[in-house]
Amino acid sequence: MVNAEGQPETVEDLTATREGDDRLAARKELKKQIVTKGSWATVMYLFEELTKKKDEEIWVKKFSFVRYRKMKGTFRFQKEFAVSKKDHAQIIADTMVEWLKDETWTE
Repeated sequence: MVNAEGQPETVEDLTATREGDDRLAARKELKKQIVTKGSWATVMYLFEELTKKKDEEIWVKKFSFVRYRKMKGTFRFQKEFAVSKKDHAQIIADTMVEWLKDETWTE
């Protein structure tokens, strides 16, 4: 649910999609994975971002991990870690898979 000011009230309402403006590029969310819920939420996104290259605009795929904090009933953006290169994303994924093989992993 989104409140009257357009602020998301649930983790499911969070999105990477946004209209572009002078500061931020336009984005189209492609996929979303909720990693954690609660007063601090972590969401992983696959999205396309509009990027200007020379005389043209192109949509570039990116990944991001975003942290949100719930305050006064709505979620607020806190931090983002974005990955814009496919090979960088592959290194992160491969490393996590390798580290998860460690039998001493605890909750």
